[in-house]
Amino acid sequence: MRAKNEDTKIRIYEYINEYIKNNRVSPTINEIAKNAGCAVSTAYKFLERLKDEGLIDTAGRGRITSSVNNWEMGYAPILGMVACGKPKLAVEDIQGYLPLNMDYFGKGEYFLLVASGESMINADIKDGDLVLIRKQNTFENGQIAVVLTESDCSDESMATLKRVYRDDKNKRFRLHPENDNMKDFYVENIDVIGIAVKVIKDVI
Repeated sequence: MRAKNEDTKIRIYEYINEYIKNNRVSPTINEIAKNAGCAVSTAYKFLERLKDEGLIDTAGRGRITSSVNNWEMGYAPILGMVACGKPKLAVEDIQGYLPLNMDYFGKGEYFLLVASGESMINADIKDGDLVLIRKQNTFENGQIAVVLTESDCSDESMATLKRVYRDDKNKRFRLHPENDNMKDFYVENIDVIGIAVKVIKDVI
């Protein structure tokens, strides 16, 4: 039994390293368990053993660093694009997590939103795509950002994903949809939630 456990531990370790090497992200605990042919709870125990032996390290929710592929891994929560109000990072709003290579994307707080509509198709952001957002409250002219704007029909704010420009002459902001059939619109105030850094989409 001990030899079998050692084989399983080695298989899990090799699988993690190979997965990170090929995908630049770490596998989920479910993927690790499936590959090893064991229960998720058992996979957790093997991960703890690997950590105790210094072969991997973990820090916070889902972060994994391998001694071979020494990349810091993290998980970004997947949130829905809400119609009104600021996207929340409350547990009840989280639809899942996506593993990220933090060395690749850089330090910061990230989350994902599901693109809704056709306003950004020229930027290759289509309905249903996942958009990785780095949370920050500033932007540079021309960046694609998630911003809050005042709603014309209520006191609540509307969240939207657009290319954003400052119109300093008229003291306002220009929100540019990446769609030839849609026009720019202007607002006096915005609240920047984050900057789009990557689009994740199905290939079929």
